[in-house]
Amino acid sequence: MRDQAELDALAEAEREGAVRLRRAVLDERLAVARDLHDVVGHNLSGIVIQAAAARRRADGGADAEVLRTVERAARAALRDLQRMEQSLTSPTTRQPVPGSDDLALLVARYRQHHADVSLDVGEGVAAEPGSTQLTVYRVVQEGLTNAAGAAADHVVGAGVGLTGLAERVGLLGGALETGPTDDGGFRLHATLPSRAAVRR
Repeated sequence: MRDQAELDALAEAEREGAVRLRRAVLDERLAVARDLHDVVGHNLSGIVIQAAAARRRADGGADAEVLRTVERAARAALRDLQRMEQSLTSPTTRQPVPGSDDLALLVARYRQHHADVSLDVGEGVAAEPGSTQLTVYRVVQEGLTNAAGAAADHVVGAGVGLTGLAERVGLLGGALETGPTDDGGFRLHATLPSRAAVRR
């Protein structure tokens, strides 16, 4: 018969194997969610933008109606995609949390598909807690999403929306200022307190 030490070792090995399996499943779910968000979501947003712009240029008629149908279908697909992402990163799993290290990739994707933009990240951002880094990421993401959708009426994309963004910034003791500029543009400016500085 096996002694207790051997039985305990076997039980521990089984537990570790179960943990590794759960982690592998989780990693796969998160990888699928990221692919849906980064690739499919971005392409669908592009379809919405292009269809909306082409519809306005069509100035009525059968072509405009066809483009309107395409636009509506792409918006509906984006909403379905968002629900799928939420189910893959539900509270029963660990939701991926982007931070300051992900900003360069976010901006690079925008440059690749839209227009050239500059990014300047201060050294202190990486030292901030995850909640602050996530908010910084969402501010940049929302700004890029709005810039990409400037040619469309509205794009249901990855951005959290200006209202939700203001609430997120406010929860950290910051402030969000938005509005049109004198040159016809749009200003999105967020101010956040440095929690890293407070800890020091």
